[in-house]
Order: sequence, then structure tokens, then C-alpha cells
Amino acid sequence: MAGQRNWTSRIAWLGCAAQILFALNVLVSGLVAPNYDFFNNDTSDLGAKTSPNALPYNIALSVSGLMSFCVAVALARTLEKSRLRTAGVVLIGVFSTGQFIDGIAREDCPVSVDTSCRAAEKAGEVSIMHVTHNVESLFTFSALMLAPIILAFAFQRVETYRGLFRPSLAAGVIQLICLPIFLGMYSVGAGGQGAVEIAEFLVGVAWLAAVSRRAALVSAG
Repeated sequence: MAGQRNWTSRIAWLGCAAQILFALNVLVSGLVAPNYDFFNNDTSDLGAKTSPNALPYNIALSVSGLMSFCVAVALARTLEKSRLRTAGVVLIGVFSTGQFIDGIAREDCPVSVDTSCRAAEKAGEVSIMHVTHNVESLFTFSALMLAPIILAFAFQRVETYRGLFRPSLAAGVIQLICLPIFLGMYSVGAGGQGAVEIAEFLVGVAWLAAVSRRAALVSAG
């Protein structure tokens, strides 16, 4: 039993480390990428085919996605079984899968700041990988937005997780506000969409890190 608890705790800390890796990956890659602007560029631009530093960014992104599965596993092993828990764990799994695919299905070009690229996308003149990236991103964003809202009510029922009820609701609501704003800005290439996306993602991954940390502490007893 102690061995199982230790295993679960290690898995949970790996899930926490995944969120730190993701945040550092975006920060470092954005700082070293020529002409990258955190305010206007989407994070996806860092992994686009036109980005000179795309390979290390995409590798780290896919690795962080795989590691994020640990959050789902840790929750499944430490949170009381319920339909809410199952739905939340599945949504985290969808997010993790999306991040993994994100590092493989790359944009052809930076839609957020390149008008010709945006026009090509609207005309359907982009590659299947570019289209896959867009579809995957919508599912990934949506899963990360819905997971904290659903799991908030699962957390409320369990004493060891109850402290995450309000932070989870807040994380979900903030993303619920940011996502339609970002999508609207993305469709027209409005300035500032990068900042909205980063705010949304940071809230989501910070929540995942907090959940992983709690799971590690719960499993450790």
C-alpha cells in the first residue's frame, strides 16, 4: 500500500512538473525567437513551419503533453469515484492529448501576425497539418476550460480536495471569458490576441499544477 502511495505521489509531481515545463517552454522560446511578440503572436507561432526554433519548442510541448497525463492518473487514484471525477479526468486527458498533437501538427505560418497567412487559411489553402492544428487547438482549449468547472463540484464533495473548489471555479470562469475573446480576435487577426491566449493558458496550467500538487500531498498521506 505504501508503495502504491509513493508511486501515485511521484506521478502527481510529474504532472505538476509538466505545467512548469510548458510555461518555461513558451517563455524561453518566445524570448529567443526573432520578432516574436508575446502581446500579438499566438504561442502556436513558436512551433510553425516558418519558425527558426520550432523543433525544440515542439519537442518540449509534446513532452509536456505526455507528462500532463499524470495529472489525470493521479486524480483517478486519489479522488473519490464519481461521474464528475470521470468527466474531469477525461477532459484532462483530452487536453494532454491535444498538447502532444500540438507539437506534431504545426501551423504552416503565423496566422496571428501574417495577413497573407490568414488569407490562405480562410481560403482553405493551408496544409492538412495546419487544419489539424486548428481543430485540435479548439478541443484542447475547451477541455482545459471545462475541466476545472466540472472538477470543482467533485472537489467540493471530498474533504482533502475541498480547498480547490473556489480556485477551480475561478480558473474555469476566467478561461470561459478569455476563450471567446481570443477566438474573436484570432478570426480577424486583432492585436493583443497573444496576451489573451497566454492569460488563458497560464490560468489553466496553474490550475493543473495546483491539482497535481494536491494529489501528491493526498497520496503521500
